[in-house]
Amino acid sequence: GDGAVAYMSLGTVAVTGPVAYLKPHKDMLVLYRQQLTYTTVHFAAVDAHGTWLGDLVPSGKTMRCDARHHYSTTKRVTTSFFDTYINAQRTPSITPTLVRGNASVDFVFNNYMEPDRHVFCCNASGVVSNASCVTIEIREDCTSPPTISSVAAFGCTTDGTSGDLTECLTDGSRDFVIEGLNMGYAGTKVRIGPRYCDTVEHHPHAPARRLIARGCRGTGGNHTLLVLRPDEKVYAMWDKRVHFTQTPIITSIQGCLDFYPSTANCLTSGNDTVMITGSNFGASGAKVYFYYFDPPGAVTRIQAASVTHLAGFETTKVNATGFPGQGSRFAVAVETAAGELGKNTEVTLSFEASLIVPCPKANNIQCNGKGTCNTAVGTCTCLATTGDGYWSGVACDACRAGYYGASCKNECPGGASNPCSGAAQGTCSDGLAGTGVCTCVAGYGGTSCQTTCPGGLATPCNNHGTCVQAVDPPTCTCSGSAGTGYWSGTTCDVCSSMYVGT
Repeated sequence: GDGAVAYMSLGTVAVTGPVAYLKPHKDMLVLYRQQLTYTTVHFAAVDAHGTWLGDLVPSGKTMRCDARHHYSTTKRVTTSFFDTYINAQRTPSITPTLVRGNASVDFVFNNYMEPDRHVFCCNASGVVSNASCVTIEIREDCTSPPTISSVAAFGCTTDGTSGDLTECLTDGSRDFVIEGLNMGYAGTKVRIGPRYCDTVEHHPHAPARRLIARGCRGTGGNHTLLVLRPDEKVYAMWDKRVHFTQTPIITSIQGCLDFYPSTANCLTSGNDTVMITGSNFGASGAKVYFYYFDPPGAVTRIQAASVTHLAGFETTKVNATGFPGQGSRFAVAVETAAGELGKNTEVTLSFEASLIVPCPKANNIQCNGKGTCNTAVGTCTCLATTGDGYWSGVACDACRAGYYGASCKNECPGGASNPCSGAAQGTCSDGLAGTGVCTCVAGYGGTSCQTTCPGGLATPCNNHGTCVQAVDPPTCTCSGSAGTGYWSGTTCDVCSSMYVGT
């Protein structure tokens, strides 16, 4: 309320004599919103034990405060107001003078001051070198319902006409950023349609005005978005709608020897054209896959090389061709351009009869589940992507050279193509059990063995010390004994103090 007092730290004061500080009493001041709210922030210079050092601080030092710092705007700060206590107009002192260790600055807020935590920063020119801040929390006199001004989500599309968010992924992998007013400081919930988001984070500098909602899952469209403050029993509804992408549904496939809802006797060359019927395929850009499940857990996936959406039936019918393979009862799957995957194990594709050669297994899984099987010859083609890892071996059960870790996703220092700067300079601990640490050849050092030791490759540390190779850059530990001599310097090229000789 009126006349409240806050204290804040401005860091170390540069004075002659004992080290001094501007000591805070509180880092945060809580006020309730009024038509006119004002407060005075006081500063006092003290030493490390809290003793007042007023006589040691030079007078005439100016302290300047930026009332527009951190989400604050000029309109929230009043330059003068009518003080009912003194029955006169009063002008706040925004550039006070620091006299004998004490200073104060007035902050006056008009009714535009929004309920939230507002940060204001000051520095004292010639007294301290860094600015410091005080947080003033403005609370509501009475609980006001939240309002929503905007909603954004990376990966969603904003409709240019309605302003709705469309094509949002169903799995909750994208954050929703909600801006508005009166959204509370903790415990706020966000609901989209019938489901609540997993977590809601209040922005640290504007907790009542910005929320980040995570794990917002859903299906279908035309969902409302609500911001709820359960403790106060108030909520806000966004005036736009959220539309999630829909998981493709596959009902049938036809094009070879058809027996609804499946088809069989397709050419092993993959040159047949098949038509998949269902819904939610999207207007363009769909992909078609055929999955074969070989217990316990092995999966062979064939991707059709060409997919076209049928004119007039773009979201319900697609043609696929270019899917060579062997075997029977491959489950049909459609993936939309937005990344939504729908699969139906009851709608299948089977190839014509042919010799099938099984591929090697690891962990009792064909190709270790880390590759695809060429059943014509019984060999594995191992995965090699950032997401799947970089695999090798006849059963795809080892990391490619230059990669390490249980998932084979980590590159050795220097890169997988030139680990540890090449075999002439170092070797990497790669493989499933590898650590990714380089062991450098004598004369080289650094995390990727990229640097020669001090003193040069031919005479590291001038042969008067040991090169410490595992640091960037490598350094020398000089010899120091009667047998080796007592050496010093970055390259161990000079005698230690009190020693002479060569």
